[in-house]
Amino acid sequence: MTYRMGAHSTSDDPSRYRPKGEIETWKKKDPILRLRRYLEKQKLWDDKKETALLEEVQEEVTKAIQVAKETPNPSLKTLVEDVYHDIPETLQKQYDDLKQLFPEES
Repeated sequence: MTYRMGAHSTSDDPSRYRPKGEIETWKKKDPILRLRRYLEKQKLWDDKKETALLEEVQEEVTKAIQVAKETPNPSLKTLVEDVYHDIPETLQKQYDDLKQLFPEES
């Protein structure tokens, strides 16, 4: 567990409930930065390895995005039928309305 330096969401403003300077104090305790410094001291990490990892991750993400783009959209029924055993009445009405708008997908 560690301190959450970011906001809860895009609509959250941590400055309303955090004292000024609190984030700066915690940045010095950042566990990722601390681990990096430790690994560098142990000669287990360096900028070259960092660059290689970032390139590898970028390639992996790019491939995953391409696979996602090529994957057909799920049918409309999976929106509720794969989630609920008994569809709530209010959701069933919305689902029925959607099926009328997109009959080929239901």
